[in-house]
Amino acid sequence: MIKYVNYLSLAALTHTHKDGPQVAGDWLEEAFTAHLGGYAPASTDDRSATTRSWAVGGVLGTETLVQSRPVVRDPATRFTDDFLRAPSQCILAGFAAAQDKARPPRFGVTRFQRWIALAGNTGMERLDEDGHRALRDRLRGALPPFIQRSLVDGSDRELIGMAAIARLHAATSLGKTYAAPELFREALSAVDASLEEAEVDLLVSDGRTLGVLHRGGRALALRPPAVAGRRPLADGRTLEDAREAALLVLISPPNAAPLRTDGEAEAIVDGVFTVGARHPVRIRRD
Repeated sequence: MIKYVNYLSLAALTHTHKDGPQVAGDWLEEAFTAHLGGYAPASTDDRSATTRSWAVGGVLGTETLVQSRPVVRDPATRFTDDFLRAPSQCILAGFAAAQDKARPPRFGVTRFQRWIALAGNTGMERLDEDGHRALRDRLRGALPPFIQRSLVDGSDRELIGMAAIARLHAATSLGKTYAAPELFREALSAVDASLEEAEVDLLVSDGRTLGVLHRGGRALALRPPAVAGRRPLADGRTLEDAREAALLVLISPPNAAPLRTDGEAEAIVDGVFTVGARHPVRIRRD
C-alpha cells in the first residue's frame, strides 16, 4: 500500500549518446517497478492503488525541454515513454504516487536559462511553522532579483531548485557556457549548508552534467544493459564493450517501501555528487 502523499521519487539518466538515450523502455519499466518507491507499471490491472503524476526535463544546447503531467488518467500513458523522449544527455524526472484517490502533490521542473532542477524530498514540511517560514525567506532573499522575477509558484521545491541554479548562474556569469562538474558540487554543497536541518533530494542539470544533492531518501545507481542493433560509440566500441555508457540514478522518498538491492543496483550514500555525459559515465564526489 502507498503510505505517502507529499513526496516525490526522482529518476535521472545520464548517457554518452548525443542522438538520444540508447536504453530499452522495457528495462526502464522493470527497473522503476523494482526499485522506485511507489511506482506501478503501466501494464498493471489495478488502477485504484496509485494516482500517478510526473514531470520530465532535459536540456538540448541552451534550450530547456520540459513535459509535465499533473494527473495521469489514461492507463496507456507510460512514464518511460516520456522519460526517453527528452533528447538530452542528462534527463531528470519526478514521479508522484498517492494513496487511493488522493490528489498527488503539485510539482514541476524548475528552469532558468540553460538550467533545470527538480527537488523531491524537501524536508521543509517537517519544520515547525516559524522555522519553515524563516527558511523560505532566506532562500528567496538570497536569489538575485532577476531570478526572483522568474519564479512560477514560489513553492519549497522551486525555491530550492532556484537556489542551486542561481549559484551556477553566478559561477558562469563571465561567459562560460557550461559549468564544470566541480562547480555543480560547490553549488549543491552551498545549498545543502543553507538548508541546515532540512534534508533534501535535489537534481540539477545543464544537459552535460547532472548534479545531485541526496539527503534523507534512498538512492540507487543502475547500469542499463546494451541495446542490440544500436549505433556504436564514437571510438568504435559497441555498447557491449562499454558498460559505463549510461547511468540511471533513482531516489525514493524516506518513507517508501525498502528498495531492493542486488547485483544490478548499487546503493548511493548521502551527500553531493555529479555524473557527466562523457565516457565513462561515473559518479564523482569531492
